[in-house]
Amino acid sequence: MADETARERHLAREERQRADRERNQADRERHRADQERYRADQERHRATEGRERQAEVAERQDAALDLLRRSALLSARFQLDTSDINRGRWQFFLSLMQRPDPPGEDQG
Repeated sequence: MADETARERHLAREERQRADRERNQADRERHRADQERYRADQERHRATEGRERQAEVAERQDAALDLLRRSALLSARFQLDTSDINRGRWQFFLSLMQRPDPPGEDQG
């Protein structure tokens, strides 16, 4: 009877240890999956930031190109028609071009 009780305790202990190993394995797998999700989130975040930076650069380039087009048009108008109104526009444009950039405005 004592041998059977000891055997049952031994089997119960082995079963608990097996269950503990399975829980530990499941915990490790969950932890690994959490780490992978975290890394994927970081990559998505970096990609989003990169796209936003590219969009900002494109927007600044578009604004600069628009300014160049407008200045070329104004220059052409003045060269084709040197009337007082176009001369005034040209002088105003030149005065704007000589002003420093407003604080906080990025040229890069």
